[in-house]
Amino acid sequence: MRLPNRAYGVTDDGTAAVTLLTARLRLRPYRTADLAARAALGAMPAVYRFTGGVPATAEESWHRLLRYIGHWSAFGYGFFAVEARATGRFVGEAGAMDFRRGIGGGYGDVPEAGWMFVPEVHGTGIAGEAMRAVLDWLDPRQGRDGTVCMIDPDNVASQRLAARIGYVAHGVATYHGRPLTTYVRPAGATFATAPG
Repeated sequence: MRLPNRAYGVTDDGTAAVTLLTARLRLRPYRTADLAARAALGAMPAVYRFTGGVPATAEESWHRLLRYIGHWSAFGYGFFAVEARATGRFVGEAGAMDFRRGIGGGYGDVPEAGWMFVPEVHGTGIAGEAMRAVLDWLDPRQGRDGTVCMIDPDNVASQRLAARIGYVAHGVATYHGRPLTTYVRPAGATFATAPG
C-alpha cells in the first residue's frame, strides 16, 4: 500500500521525516551519513551468520542503504536506523519493506518486517522495544494483511522475539539456497509481552 508523502513528511533534503521514540530508543529513517554504521553492522559475525553467512561488502552495504532510503519515497514506510536515546549511538535497524522475494506464502503482497542489532544489545529487550514501536506505527497505516518475516531456523532469539510480537510460524521457504522459516502477523495483532 503506497502512502502519500504527506503521511510521513519529508525534510528539505528529500528524506522521510518519521521519528519514533521509545523509552530507550530513537528510530529514524536511514541517511547516507549512516553508511559506516550500517556497514559495520553487516560485517559483524553475530549478525551475518543468520543473514547469508558472509559479511556484507562495502558495495553491498551502500546498495542496501540506498534501497532503505528510496523505500520511504516509494511506499511511505521502510527500515529505521535505531539509536540509543541516551547516547545517540547506532544500535541496529528495524522496520518493514516490500522486498518482493518471490517465495510465495504472501511474500511480495505485504510488507516484510526485519530487525538486526549490534551484539552488545542482544538479550536486553532492545529489539523487541524497537519492533513494537515499528508495528504500532505501521499497523494503522498498512490496514490490510499485516506483515510477514523470515527467520533462519537456527536463530532462536529472533524466533522468540517474533512470537512475542505476534508472529506465527507459517511454513518453510528456500531463499538463496537456504531454508528459512516464514512467519505471518495480522495487522493489530497483540503483543505477548510488554516492551523491554
